[in-house]
Amino acid sequence: MSLNYNELFKQMAATPQVQAATKKKAEKLRRMLEIRWPEVHELSKSGQRFLDDGGDEIIRVTEATEGTNRPVQIVTVRHPRAVEHQANTGFVTKAVKDVS
Repeated sequence: MSLNYNELFKQMAATPQVQAATKKKAEKLRRMLEIRWPEVHELSKSGQRFLDDGGDEIIRVTEATEGTNRPVQIVTVRHPRAVEHQANTGFVTKAVKDVS
């Protein structure tokens, strides 16, 4: 009898404990991003238009639900200067290292 590792992984990934652990890690990353860039929530009126979908979250955590057989949380920094700030300070790289 051989183990079906793919099916075993899917079952383990679907457990509430694993789901909660990935969500907790994503929220921790959100906090580290805010610590590394405290001004992230300061947006001008023109910057507010960057949040085109009507939501007001600058740092958004969403769960990937399609195309993956593992629990995935996507952390998005929705700020017009995010790429520039990453290039100058490396705030995302440092925040990821902080939570790793």
